[in-house]
Amino acid sequence: MKKVIQDYRSIYDVTSDVVTKDIVLQDISFLNGFGFAGPCEFLGQIIFSDCSFSMISSYVNFFKGEFILKNCEIKRDLVLHGQFMESVIIEKCQVGGKLEIVDSVFQEEVRIVKSTFKGGTNLIGNEASFGSVEFKKGLTFFN
Repeated sequence: MKKVIQDYRSIYDVTSDVVTKDIVLQDISFLNGFGFAGPCEFLGQIIFSDCSFSMISSYVNFFKGEFILKNCEIKRDLVLHGQFMESVIIEKCQVGGKLEIVDSVFQEEVRIVKSTFKGGTNLIGNEASFGSVEFKKGLTFFN
């Protein structure tokens, strides 16, 4: 049984401009989603495994470490918006909404492995705009 967290703000200090610690969480249910309050610098790794969320958003942030979602369920949208300095990996995740990537720069590879997006994505076959998005080392989808 997953531990339930109502408010993601208990995980890190949302009033700080810089978060230095890793955020590595497993088997947690975030009932009200998880937002990376911005603008903020996250210097450590962000790793969620076997977690469930109502949604995830990363508006206007700088991520220095890896950003990994593994075996996660996201009931609504997954929104990535920011600068990502290390790999971004989305593996075996189920997203009930869409994957939306907006105004972002990815310095390392972005890998999406065996994940589904019921609402689609703004990157492929969709008329929605995604602003300025740059994948410096590529975007790879694996089934």
